[in-house]
Amino acid sequence: MHMSHQQEAYSVVKRPRISEKASLAQSYNKYTFDVSLHATKNDVRRVIEMLYKVRVQKICMTKLPLKQKTFTKRRIVRSPMKKAIVTLHPGQKIDMIAQ
Repeated sequence: MHMSHQQEAYSVVKRPRISEKASLAQSYNKYTFDVSLHATKNDVRRVIEMLYKVRVQKICMTKLPLKQKTFTKRRIVRSPMKKAIVTLHPGQKIDMIAQ
């Protein structure tokens, strides 16, 4: 089965990560995305440049482990995930609200 470029892109980069910390980092030209656990820096670079038509300068990736919380006898499990912090070249910008 052959996936289109759009489907492949969204299987690598799942969504922009919206948080207070990520919003503050945007002023330094850094954008945070949730990505696939199997994504590499090259995969993320290719997809971000294709989807947002920008030039990527640097990518830092980190894995967030499985997390369990207990609320009144209920156990809630957050799946492990991976996030990518993408730094763009000076003058480049991603409009997160329009996306």
